[in-house]
Amino acid sequence: MRKTTENVKKPTDTKKQQIFLHFNIRYLHFLGLWPSGGKTSSWIVYHFRLGFTLINLCVILTLEVADCYFKFRDLYYITLLVSEVLINFQFILKIIYLVSKQKTIRSLIDILEKNLVLDEEVGTECYKQARTLILIFSFLASLCCLTWLILPFVDDEREADGLTRKLPFEAWTPFNLSNPYAYFSAYALHVSHAFIFISYAPAWDCFFVCIIIYICGQFKMLHKSLIKIGQIDCYRPNTSFIANEIETNITVKSHMLQNTQMPLYRERQDLLDVKRHNIGVSKEEAALRSYRKPWDEQEQNDTCTNEKLDEEMKALHNCIKIHQALLGLCQELEHIMSPIMLVQLVLSSGTLCLVLFQLFVVPIQNLRFVTVTGFLSAVLFELSLFSYFATKLKTISLETANAAYGCNWFDGSSQLKHELMFIIARTLNPVKLTCGKMYQLSLENLTEVLKTCFSICTMLRTLNES
Repeated sequence: MRKTTENVKKPTDTKKQQIFLHFNIRYLHFLGLWPSGGKTSSWIVYHFRLGFTLINLCVILTLEVADCYFKFRDLYYITLLVSEVLINFQFILKIIYLVSKQKTIRSLIDILEKNLVLDEEVGTECYKQARTLILIFSFLASLCCLTWLILPFVDDEREADGLTRKLPFEAWTPFNLSNPYAYFSAYALHVSHAFIFISYAPAWDCFFVCIIIYICGQFKMLHKSLIKIGQIDCYRPNTSFIANEIETNITVKSHMLQNTQMPLYRERQDLLDVKRHNIGVSKEEAALRSYRKPWDEQEQNDTCTNEKLDEEMKALHNCIKIHQALLGLCQELEHIMSPIMLVQLVLSSGTLCLVLFQLFVVPIQNLRFVTVTGFLSAVLFELSLFSYFATKLKTISLETANAAYGCNWFDGSSQLKHELMFIIARTLNPVKLTCGKMYQLSLENLTEVLKTCFSICTMLRTLNES
């Protein structure tokens, strides 16, 4: 039996495998959101970073809530403050949730890396896609925060509480900002908060998105394996080719006999015997009558067919195990992400409504318009990121049925056909990611959320004009 190794994909090496998911883990560890599990010094640094981040977010959140009390009569500034409060509150909940679910997430990643390895082609594609997402999200967050930091030195439209010095974020401060030391301390606090926004938002969101991309890559490899079932090379006589070859030989020899002057009685007699023997039968039957194989070749062909069926069943059973493992991983991922996705959907949608209102109120020539635009882009990208990849995961899980049907099942055994039917039936229930087990993440539902946000924004504009 001839074995083909041309279509076999080599798995990625350990370094590339670790670069794909462990890049986000190292990033989270640098930010204090993921423990290293090593020395005591690393454990202390990890808790110090985590504590610093939570204290910074809580302090800024408290100052913004306090500022809402003093500016509740101004609709524009109250919407600006509430949008910042919602984002900071969302960050705090995300960080606490990630820290509390570290053991479950770590076990999920271990299963992905040890038992389900991507091949070189799919792994490179997934890695480029994940890296592009991280760069885009980081660019949007950086643009937003940089304009926030420059805004106090450029925006001269108003004076806050009678003071000429302002801060990047709208927040109450207990100090007199006319004092240079007090202003420098408050500004340093806001700069550290901007750094948290730039780094933590892409790190948290892209970490879970990279896991979804990894699972989508595993589904692509599963589809390739299913399509290859039944394509194992085996020695079989091609009766149609043999029949065409015999007919060609008879035609050529007849033409030679007609154009030659020498009597070729022996070849003419052989041709007449072949034609007389194959009168009233099809080409395939004539080919099989003329094609006489020895008994040892016939036994070798039967053995090859049995081995082919065994390999097909082994390949199918392996595909079924991988499919069951992927479904279990998707169910575990949905169990982890569902509660926090509900929180993100509610808070991000509320932030989007308020930021849209600010976009219509702020003049275009003002630098604050660039800040609001960058903030709006970051919020929209965050909302659409999970909706897009949740839809992609659902679509690629449904394509498993097409891959199972696209294999060479018609030449397989009845057992192979029976098990393929079970795979197709199970695929009819696709993988879904939900928010709180009651709202499905998808692009279709995202459009409904955006419509609702625009309606609320229109209502706020009407209230502001009146």
